Amino acid sequence: MNSVEKLIGLPEYKVLRINTRYKQKVIIDIETKTEKLECPKCKQFTSSIDHRYQHSVRDNSISGKEAYLQIHKKVFYCNQCDYSFTEKLESVYPRHIYTNRYEQKIFENCLENTIMNISRSENLPYDCVRGIYTRIADICIEHLMTFKEEIEILGIDEISIRKGHKNFQAVISNIGGGYVIDMLPDRKKSTVLKYLQNLPKKAKQRIVFVSIDMWEGYFTATQEALPNTTIVIDRFHVMKNLNAAITSCRREIQRNLPKELRDKYKGYRWVLVKNAHLTGGRFPKIFLADRQACHQKNPVTA
Repeated sequence: MNSVEKLIGLPEYKVLRINTRYKQKVIIDIETKTEKLECPKCKQFTSSIDHRYQHSVRDNSISGKEAYLQIHKKVFYCNQCDYSFTEKLESVYPRHIYTNRYEQKIFENCLENTIMNISRSENLPYDCVRGIYTRIADICIEHLMTFKEEIEILGIDEISIRKGHKNFQAVISNIGGGYVIDMLPDRKKSTVLKYLQNLPKKAKQRIVFVSIDMWEGYFTATQEALPNTTIVIDRFHVMKNLNAAITSCRREIQRNLPKELRDKYKGYRWVLVKNAHLTGGRFPKIFLADRQACHQKNPVTA
């Protein structure tokens, strides 16, 4: 069973048995390696186990199948004070039916997709997915408000809740910490400005950079609410607009080239947008070879 224990990656447990008779799921019976615990009442250690009970939780999928951990939780008995208590698990919160890492995975997937899509792909009720997302998001907000960590880089972006309907909501994130802080009801400048202005004073002082896209509303809202921060444009939107500008210029140039050169340069869009070391020098060599001929026929375009 050691190989299975390594596969599930939860060192606090030992595997008792595996049930693989189902097509869509695998059930793994496990128990903790804990042999004795400190009594929370009298602070004495005890190794007496009163009984065990089963607690089933869902974990990350294994080989494309839904994985369920059947945890045989131990209830210890303290002979010193006649008190029974249940062991606490590192990987599962009390009364939760998902492991902590599975909930974290659901939360991270929701950042890049809709709750409905995650609900369907993971075969989970919509309310469960939404509950996981909301709970972890609230924890992230609490971290910000209690200043337990530095918020150096604040991110402002938006997400479409319903694809194709253009009902965008602004997303506030801690880029350095890698998590979402809050989702605003819309992406209007007034909404973003009010949110930034209501941030605690200490939070504002700790923010050094604010990463935004190229929408003017985010820019002016940040300037007004956080005047001492440095505003940067996120790389995705910079590259998107740069590639669009290059494509526009390339089309204009190709339209003015002589026919034989225009046909020769057809399909060179991908060479232009690739990194230089990936082109193998293909485009520069051909371009330099034809530059003189192009200049003779159309000096302005060359």
